[in-house]
Order: sequence, then C-alpha cells, then structure tokens
Amino acid sequence: MKKNTRPARRLQTIVDTHAGAFGGNAQLAKAIGLTNSGLLRGIKKNRLSVESLIRLAVVTGESGDELLRIGGQEEMANVMREVFGESQRANITAAHIDFACTNMKIAIDSARHKLLAAFLALGAPKK
Repeated sequence: MKKNTRPARRLQTIVDTHAGAFGGNAQLAKAIGLTNSGLLRGIKKNRLSVESLIRLAVVTGESGDELLRIGGQEEMANVMREVFGESQRANITAAHIDFACTNMKIAIDSARHKLLAAFLALGAPKK
C-alpha cells in the first residue's frame, strides 16, 4: 500500500513559500528550533512535533490549526481551536502565556495542557 504523500507536499510547499523571507530553508529551520535536515526529515515523514508545527505557524503567520492538521496532529488542532477560538491562528500574546501559566496548576496530562505547554515553551512572539 502506497503512503499518502499529500501532507508532506503541503508542508513542503508552505516551507518553500516562506523560506525566502528567512534566507533559505536552513534559516527557517533554525527559526523553529530545528536543523535543516531535521526539518526536511520531519516533513518527509510527516512527523514534525506539535511544538515545531506551532513554531512554524508563529514565524510564518500560517494558520496553526491548519499546520497541526496537515502535520497529523488532529487532536491538538481541535484543542487549539477550543483554546483560541475560530480564528485558528497561532497569534500567541503575553496575555495567552499568562493565562496558560495561571491555569496550569495541574499535571500536564491532557491534550489541552500539552498544547498549552508547547505554547509556553515558545514564549510570546516578538513584535
């Protein structure tokens, strides 16, 4: 049975579209905390982490919800929509980070808390 390569192609198209603004794929990869080979391998195998997909959304302005879905993280995409509403954008602000910190008194064991932890790890975007 042949593997569906459409998600990998869609992710690669998004990376290719934005790489020029960073000076190339290697610099885009670095901006999301990966090596160029790590980014390419993650795209090819459709195994980018939730954190990497969210970082990609933050630095490119793409829909975090869409990138999570393309990247095979459907549950996290649903949680993101629940947490941030229908805008489906990963426009994380200091207020979001503060809200998450205040509300993360319990163990990180649910999809919602894992997603919030990923956002916390990213910090607020620079303006």
